Amino acid sequence: MSDEERFRHALGEYATGVAVVTFLNHNGAAIGLTVNSFTSLSLQPPLILWCLDNLSEWYSQMKLGLAFAINVLASDQRDIAERFAEPHPDRFDGILTESGLADLPLVKNALATFECVVEEMHKGGDHLIIIGRVAQFQSGDGSPLIFQRGVYLE
Repeated sequence: MSDEERFRHALGEYATGVAVVTFLNHNGAAIGLTVNSFTSLSLQPPLILWCLDNLSEWYSQMKLGLAFAINVLASDQRDIAERFAEPHPDRFDGILTESGLADLPLVKNALATFECVVEEMHKGGDHLIIIGRVAQFQSGDGSPLIFQRGVYLE
C-alpha cells in the first residue's frame, strides 16, 4: 500500500456527515455534488468551508461562483448522496428542491441548509478551499447521514 493510500485509509477512520453542495453555474444551471469536506470555520462572522478537488468537473464553474448552499443530509437521504456523488445526466431529476437565496437549489427535507456567499477561495494542495459567509440557514430534527471507511453508516 502506498503512503497516499495509507493516508487516505487513516483519514477514513474519521466519521463525517454528508452534504450536497448546490450552486448555479455561469449559465444559471443547477449544479450539485456530494461532499464530506464541510466544516464550520467561524461564529463571528458566520463562516463555513468546504473543499473541491482540483480535478472535479465542477472546479472551473465553482471558481466563478458567487453563492452556494450546503445541504446537510439526513440519515434517510442516502439515495440523494449517491445521486450527487456519481455521474448522472441530470442529478436533480426526481430530487425535491426549493429555491433559496439567489435562486440556489435547496434539497427539501435536508437536516440543515446553509446559504452562503463566497467569502474567499484558496488553493490547498490538490483541492480548492471555498469559504462561505452564511447569509441564511435552517435546521430540523433527525439524525444525520454518516460516512466512515468508505461506506454510509445506517
